[in-house]
Amino acid sequence: MIVLLAGGTGAGKTTLAQALTEVWRSARVIDMDGYWRPEAEWAHQARWDDGPGCLEMDRLLRDVRQAERTAVLVIVEGVLALCYGRLRRLATLRVWLAVDDDVRLLQRLRRDVLELAWTDLPTALRQWETGDRPLHRGVVAASRDQADLVLDGARPPAELAALVAATLAGQEAAG
Repeated sequence: MIVLLAGGTGAGKTTLAQALTEVWRSARVIDMDGYWRPEAEWAHQARWDDGPGCLEMDRLLRDVRQAERTAVLVIVEGVLALCYGRLRRLATLRVWLAVDDDVRLLQRLRRDVLELAWTDLPTALRQWETGDRPLHRGVVAASRDQADLVLDGARPPAELAALVAATLAGQEAAG
């Protein structure tokens, strides 16, 4: 089974993926952040045939197929998880985490500035304003329509994981 977790930055995709690994201990999580190409390679592209050209999609798809051979559940999480037709076609379930922009910004700042100390507040805010928010408005938000299941990302992660598990179980029973 392959589950795609999508939503804006700070929506709780990584947290839900971790909660799902508590349900399926043998699950494999693939974080799409590890597949971004250098911006100079894609920033000039006006349109894309199959989602934004910013990811190494062939490598990602190869890794997903390889993980599927050894894991009961493969979880692919990232803001662009629902933006690529080739990836969507592999999915057993496509999940969107719906979270208000102000909450996502606060979660992003809490994570990047306070918890991980990746950056300072002015840099994090500039990244939100010039990168995260425009990408969300221009590409990411529209991919919500590709979801099979839209969840309220404000709910506790264990509850969300239980909803995903129940949906997967229902699909298996029907299929």
